[in-house]
Amino acid sequence: MTRMLTILGSLSAILFAAAVAARPSWTTVGLALLAVPMLVLAWRSLSRERRLRHRMRAQVQAAGEAENHYFEVLSEVMAVVEGRDRYLAGRSGRIAALTNQMAVALGMDGPDAVLLGRVARVHDIGLLSVAPEVLRKATGLTGAEYGAVKKHCQVGCHMLRPLTFLRPMLDAVLYHHERMNGTGYPEGLTGERIPLAARILAVADSYEAMTHDRPHRPSLTCRQAVSELIRCADVGYDRRCVMALAAIVHAEDLIPSLWRDRAEPAEAPSETELLPA
Repeated sequence: MTRMLTILGSLSAILFAAAVAARPSWTTVGLALLAVPMLVLAWRSLSRERRLRHRMRAQVQAAGEAENHYFEVLSEVMAVVEGRDRYLAGRSGRIAALTNQMAVALGMDGPDAVLLGRVARVHDIGLLSVAPEVLRKATGLTGAEYGAVKKHCQVGCHMLRPLTFLRPMLDAVLYHHERMNGTGYPEGLTGERIPLAARILAVADSYEAMTHDRPHRPSLTCRQAVSELIRCADVGYDRRCVMALAAIVHAEDLIPSLWRDRAEPAEAPSETELLPA
């Protein structure tokens, strides 16, 4: 459209210039009369298109600001909910920072790594749909309770989907409880079929859960948690993600010996042992 109007304006200008430069005659007068309305039409059309573009840019900017505000509200909600529980205070922030570092270490582009870190801040927003007493339960969950917990991935993804800027990384929210051998949820994906962002978040999530107290167990040390992740690698977790985490927490010296000494794959830890993870 813009190109057509530019051509129209240029043609009008040429006709008008030709009419002015030529000797006065009925022909030149006709050219001038033809050129003037064409110039006016082109100018009005270009002005209208500029206004529309400005309005569209303003609308896009307003939508982006609204999305960022909604995201910040959700982040604050998560922080307040976690702050009420001594076992969870600060959890999302720690996972976000660790996830971002792991993404960078694994070669993810800077903007994507930052976006994954932002997603990690609210990745467990779906747990708001689970009764607090279930999450704080010190004994094993019943089948119904575990079923309710397993739905939090889909619930969280649904809550975050309106935020268009998060959509490239929403798979991390939906699939961060998948396990490499297909025993995870919600879809039982295996290996490389699990998106890399979800594999990164799974390791960061589990590490944070293991290194902090829970109602049903005390925390592990950093090195104990890394050792457990290495033990469960290839079955539960992506080996590359575990290695990246170990390097970040300065426990990479555990990798060669434990990986060499492991004779056969171990079973992945129970999801209920890591809740909420």
